[in-house]
Amino acid sequence: MVSAILFLLWGAVLLWTVVSPHKAQQVDGAVTVEEAEKLVALTFDDGPRLTTTSPLLDGLAERGVHATFFLVGLQIEKYPQVVTRIAREGHEIGIHTYDHVQVTGLSEQEFRQQLDRCRTLVRDLTGQEEFFFRPPYGLTNENICSWAECPIILW
Repeated sequence: MVSAILFLLWGAVLLWTVVSPHKAQQVDGAVTVEEAEKLVALTFDDGPRLTTTSPLLDGLAERGVHATFFLVGLQIEKYPQVVTRIAREGHEIGIHTYDHVQVTGLSEQEFRQQLDRCRTLVRDLTGQEEFFFRPPYGLTNENICSWAECPIILW
């Protein structure tokens, strides 16, 4: 039941490998990693939410599974206790802009404000310094790749 809810409520995304921001390198907007064991990574976007993220974390803990959560700043402000739990339980936290905007329509200043505001919230709660970025709707372009200053993770 929990597994079905996870996919329906959050739209889990499977990636081909799991890496931390420290092991990934970004070159011309593309993330590269050293060849390693192939793994499946569960990623969840648009949270945190008290009603869905907490049961999701319970289910992941029961199974000894870790995931990456791409968080939205507005939601971080609403549920900081969920963000600290995500970090405390060893999950990766990525950023997904402050208010889930389509980044390709933003100026460089607006884009940086979206990411910086979200980074600051996570950093203040967890102490985390490096982040992956997943653009809302998966939309990106050359500007976004050069402005992000961190690995961009798509589906």
